[in-house]
Amino acid sequence: MTHDVLVVDDSLTVRMDLTEALGAAGLDVVACATAADAQTALREERFAVAILDVLLPDGNGVELGVEFRQIVSEMQVIVMTGSILPPEEESLCEEHDFPVLRKPFLAAEVMNQIRSRFANSSRSARS
Repeated sequence: MTHDVLVVDDSLTVRMDLTEALGAAGLDVVACATAADAQTALREERFAVAILDVLLPDGNGVELGVEFRQIVSEMQVIVMTGSILPPEEESLCEEHDFPVLRKPFLAAEVMNQIRSRFANSSRSARS
């Protein structure tokens, strides 16, 4: 089965808020609290977009995004953080074209990033 968005954040509030906002926009969302749960979800299903928190209890969202892209090359990855990214993580985000959302952010910012990611992947597919 294919879902639109995978949200990975250890904050229940963030997961619920994003699930509600993205669901209201008509997107099918699966939310996970840990990197391990997200890895399991990706083994069982496919996602067009992954929104990943950098600081997870069992991993790093940037590294998880790189891993996910190796598995599903067309997956769009968006990273979210409440802090400044270390230079090596910032470099990985730039190298893999992962936009970074700084917490707190508005649901509209997430939707704009998702629309932008889908538009870019559609243009790439036509090229």
